[in-house]
Amino acid sequence: RDDQRPSQEMYRAMLEKLIYRNMMRTELGQSSEVLPGDARGPVLRMDDNTSSSEKLRSEPPSVHALFSQMILDGHRPSGRLLNMLISNAPTLEKVALYMRNSTLPSKTFLELMRKPTQMRTSSLKSIPSGTFTAFIKFLCRPRYRVLKIVSGKNVESEPVVHFQRRSDPIIHAFELVRRCRSSKRPVWHLIFDALSQREFTLDDNCDQHGNDMASWRLI
Repeated sequence: RDDQRPSQEMYRAMLEKLIYRNMMRTELGQSSEVLPGDARGPVLRMDDNTSSSEKLRSEPPSVHALFSQMILDGHRPSGRLLNMLISNAPTLEKVALYMRNSTLPSKTFLELMRKPTQMRTSSLKSIPSGTFTAFIKFLCRPRYRVLKIVSGKNVESEPVVHFQRRSDPIIHAFELVRRCRSSKRPVWHLIFDALSQREFTLDDNCDQHGNDMASWRLI
């Protein structure tokens, strides 16, 4: 309201609150026992005297709306902010959007989306370690194992659609880490943690025992 624009660190703090707010709603659920300070996301104010119009006016923006405003303000995400956005992105299309508007080289997303036989070790090693780990974390999140096919056509849409048709996200994450020859433990731990989850499914045509065996062989 005073015409001063937020810095990138201020945007990071606000986006972090919104991301964890969404996480609390979708994963943890709402609880009447949650008090301020119990979670990283903001706890909604419960006040019966607040009018509907005031509640609507004070409702925070979506992650996408705030991200768009940040880009309009001339801030291109990098470092911790970019990694947070990638690892918590709701779709692969959003990952492409964040990378396209970041300070990363323009081909970074395409390098991450290559078929295993076309992956280039030198290109993967040139990606910042934190960003590479954030992308592996995105691929290993159980609730996004089925990635949405993007709509429309742009420079990223074609590899995303082909990815949908040919690869399981965790297998792709495994190939990225293997071909990058990464010695960083966190990326391996993310894959091991995903494979060790109860009721892990790699092949819909196999029973749970078959999927457990496939998971064990991959580990």
